[in-house]
Amino acid sequence: MPEVTELHPVPDAHVPVMNFKFKGVSIDLLYAKLSLWVIPEVSAALSWQ
Repeated sequence: MPEVTELHPVPDAHVPVMNFKFKGVSIDLLYAKLSLWVIPEVSAALSWQ
């Protein structure tokens, strides 16, 4: 992706994080590995609405 620049892993972080710039905007992306093959549907009680 040409829009992504300065992509760097942060190995010493306490949580998994990647730092990068997307179209000039600095982003710190936190992520986690899920041990699921399929993510279950979110119930209406937990939705963002």
